[in-house]
Amino acid sequence: MSSNVVKQFYMDGSQGPLETELHAGHAHTPLLVMCHPHPLYGGSMRDAVLQTAADCAERLGFGWLRFNFRGVGGSAGAHLPNTNPPTETEDLTAAVEWLGRNASERPLIALGYSFGASVVCHSAKHIQVQRQILVAPPNAVAYCPIETSTSPLDIIYGSADDYVDPTAFAALSQASTHELPDTDHFFSGKHHLLAATLTHILTLAAPAN
Repeated sequence: MSSNVVKQFYMDGSQGPLETELHAGHAHTPLLVMCHPHPLYGGSMRDAVLQTAADCAERLGFGWLRFNFRGVGGSAGAHLPNTNPPTETEDLTAAVEWLGRNASERPLIALGYSFGASVVCHSAKHIQVQRQILVAPPNAVAYCPIETSTSPLDIIYGSADDYVDPTAFAALSQASTHELPDTDHFFSGKHHLLAATLTHILTLAAPAN
């Protein structure tokens, strides 16, 4: 599994097919599986933050997979509001299981942005990944069980993000936190800082030569 081409396809989800894109990257490098922001507020796999993450992964030769949650774009199903855990955890599980069948020799890194970070948190006990990256987890406005993570964890957030409560991160012994100065929830005008931080994190995750 090694290619610089972005493959577009549908993978099976619990509510039907999920619209998916895969950049395989170089063989034996990690694969980044990405979760997008809230479906009811315009979130999709084409989100700019996820694109920044994909670009960083590609520059390092990593692969990436992104998909639309149920009811977004061409994905079947519908978002169910006020569910705990969010039903989109089933979609992330489907993506990780697909990668397990098709790229089982490669380390997996789960990255979620905003609502997608919450989905990663809620899925921590049920997916097999080597690392988690939470970008702007909205724990000030929604329940994000960050403490359930048992794998290495990086949290990226902006100092001007009202959706993030950084005081909750102090007790997380397995987490590395990365605060970006003067940065809001959408990383407005700060994608260069986000890219630099993600590149640093992913470089540490690269396998030793």
